[in-house]
Amino acid sequence: MAEIKLILTTHCAYFRRHPWLLLLFVVGLSLGSALLTAIAGLNQEAKNRHKTSSALIDSAVSHIVKPPIGQDYIDGTLWLKLREQGFTNAQPVLRGKLTLASGKTLYLQGINSLIWMTKPIAALSTKPQSSQRENTDFAFDAIMVDAKRAERYQLNKDDKTLTLQNSPLTPKLVLVDDIGVWSVTDIAYADRLLNAQGKLSFIEFTGLAAEQIPLVEAILGHDARLIASQEQDFDALSEAFFFNLAALALLGYIVAAFLSFNAIKLSVAGRKKLLTQFNLLGCSKHNHHNCNCD
Repeated sequence: MAEIKLILTTHCAYFRRHPWLLLLFVVGLSLGSALLTAIAGLNQEAKNRHKTSSALIDSAVSHIVKPPIGQDYIDGTLWLKLREQGFTNAQPVLRGKLTLASGKTLYLQGINSLIWMTKPIAALSTKPQSSQRENTDFAFDAIMVDAKRAERYQLNKDDKTLTLQNSPLTPKLVLVDDIGVWSVTDIAYADRLLNAQGKLSFIEFTGLAAEQIPLVEAILGHDARLIASQEQDFDALSEAFFFNLAALALLGYIVAAFLSFNAIKLSVAGRKKLLTQFNLLGCSKHNHHNCNCD
């Protein structure tokens, strides 16, 4: 204990005489803590993206029609053209964000609900809904929200409708288990809520054969691009990886700058006595051209 006390007393006395070094020491610890926290957060983000990409592999979707690079939406008439050519395995999807009256952001996904409108909403859930929940049949003006996220949206179990900011529409609320972040509604109602004017976020293909790909690409032309779901999975996973590298490189620059400045500061402090002697001999910064210290 006596040795530890001596070490602490010595360090306190040193930093009391050198407050800038104490500040740099604290900044260094803060940057190190920020680096560790950032790495933990980035790794968690990578795990989440890997989970999402794994779900894409396990899904029945084989190809996705996405907007051209730099655009967010594709024209809805492309889906109609695909249907006219007999591609009944193409399903449109519209995604967007709504702001609730509480200020929370609701992520909305509009889908072609006609493919399962004869099924009750509870069939979409892997867990049975409570028998106390009424009106579980599908409605075109209803939004299905994940039951686990209802509290985050400040929704109560007794709420029947959703109140939106800057919108007179009041969609019906249905809580469903395990549907994820994206709340689901009919694509026509989503178009009305998001004011998409017939645009789509992407189109999903189920079981698209290899010989059908050239025909689909010819229909799409330059208005959209066809991507295999495996490539979509790689993009989702690699995006987090490269983001990790960029963030770590930036943090590395910050830490390197701190270490360099601290090294220079210690070097100057260690040679302070020698620099004082040079100044007494006339070897200052102002008249170093006329100095003769031999």
